[in-house]
Amino acid sequence: TYAVLLLRPDLNVKQPLLLPAPALRLQPQFVFPFFMEGCSNRRMTTPLGNKRVSDAFVFIPAALVSTFVLVASSHLNNGDAHNFMDWCAGAKGRQVCQLGVVDASGTYDSDPSKCWNPLYSFAGRHEAAPRHRSHHHIHELTALAHRTR
Repeated sequence: TYAVLLLRPDLNVKQPLLLPAPALRLQPQFVFPFFMEGCSNRRMTTPLGNKRVSDAFVFIPAALVSTFVLVASSHLNNGDAHNFMDWCAGAKGRQVCQLGVVDASGTYDSDPSKCWNPLYSFAGRHEAAPRHRSHHHIHELTALAHRTR
């Protein structure tokens, strides 16, 4: 059993990615970094009402490689894949593909130069400082910083 990990060539991963073992997935799913909320526009859902996803990388189990190729090839002219669930629903005759995320603890912008996220930054690009939303959130960020040193 195999899987494919597609990622941006300029991706700096900040912490180990806890990806599923392909052989252990009873119900295979695409795994994206996290659900998205645009920093400037606050958009969290796609036109069809699905959750938007960061498209910096995607984990594709072997059972879904052909589905991914079908879905992605239908949207080659789109600038990003934040609406992947809408694309998948259209390609699969309204059957929603199974989707997971590496970090489900919050929503972040996919562009770390606009807003900080806990999983990655882009090489050669400025990274925004974390936004401290609460005392609990500050504690989580501090723990993450110590874990990634």
